[in-house]
Amino acid sequence: MDSATPFAHASEAEMARILDFYQVRWEYEPHTFPILWNLDGAVVESFSPDFYLPDLDLYLEMTTLRQKLVRKKNRKLRRLRELYYEYVTTVSTAEMAISWELSAWLWTWLERNRPASVLDLGSGFSSALFRLWQETSGADAFVVSADTDPEWLAKTGAFVRNAGFPDTDLVAYPAIRGGPWDLVLFDLADRESRASRLDAVSQLVAEGGALLVDDIDYPPYRLAVDEWVRRSGWSSSPLPETTDRFLRAARLLQRPTDNPDQPCG
Repeated sequence: MDSATPFAHASEAEMARILDFYQVRWEYEPHTFPILWNLDGAVVESFSPDFYLPDLDLYLEMTTLRQKLVRKKNRKLRRLRELYYEYVTTVSTAEMAISWELSAWLWTWLERNRPASVLDLGSGFSSALFRLWQETSGADAFVVSADTDPEWLAKTGAFVRNAGFPDTDLVAYPAIRGGPWDLVLFDLADRESRASRLDAVSQLVAEGGALLVDDIDYPPYRLAVDEWVRRSGWSSSPLPETTDRFLRAARLLQRPTDNPDQPCG
């Protein structure tokens, strides 16, 4: 078993040891399968089985029998969905807010990677999502939300307070304290201006950290990001599972690290 394999749960590591003992070759999450499409045919949900056994052409998916943990996870996701519905019906709209698809993907990423620091560039529903995860995960994570629009920052602060989360660390961009950051969500200002900020924003990401860029479906922005990735040497992972009914999608960029055993993505 490769000690660098980033297992999401201890049960997966134990299964890997069992497969090694019986000399069964395995691969960890090598394939992703689409399981839900929107009306336009774009993938909105996908599934990555935990193990693939190439000699047997079989997939294995590990699940926990600790129902207490299952119920706890379901409560978190139900609370997240309730907050999302409240946000897009009282503060913003589904077309303006980050998508539910991206929110669900982001929650899974947070649970799996458990970053120590998160920078939320572009306040909104993501600000509540990060604070819900901060409160319920048990992780000692530092979360800061920043925005260029004082009015929108105030709206975000009110929503966060009404949801029962502290409204501290909501700041005007670029007056950000702390960093570098394990995760930066880049959803700041309008799509047209983001490309010009990529160099500055990338400097906020820790070595081996992740930069999540939204609205990659917008052709001029996508081309600018593609060019920036070629120049920077960062890795780039498309996230088709974040595609929503408005055909918006995100992409995950990762800063190179000198230590390949410490990924954050």
